[in-house]
Amino acid sequence: MTPEGAVTLVYSFPGRTAGGPPVGPLAQDRDDNLYGATLVGGPPPCDRSGSQVYCGVGFKLDTSGVETVLYTFTGGADGGRPVAGVVRDADGNLYGVTYAGGLGKYRQGTS
Repeated sequence: MTPEGAVTLVYSFPGRTAGGPPVGPLAQDRDDNLYGATLVGGPPPCDRSGSQVYCGVGFKLDTSGVETVLYTFTGGADGGRPVAGVVRDADGNLYGVTYAGGLGKYRQGTS
């Protein structure tokens, strides 16, 4: 969105394996690519019950508006259902948190 209020659509998330809806703020690299996470997406099943729950994906949007899925969460030790955006460190590593998955008895998320 420009300061004047003009909006440009960069990408429309289709759901399923490509993810959607996005959560939290996006991170940007030096080449203006955007990085983020989606609450759902990826191949089912996400959890061990076998239900059709999708665990979410980490993604990159290039300057042409093309999405690349960088990571698909499994809902296991790696977590599932990201609930915030990602942050990027000086080396380009991405960090975020999940609502589900993880280790331990209650599997209440990862970071």
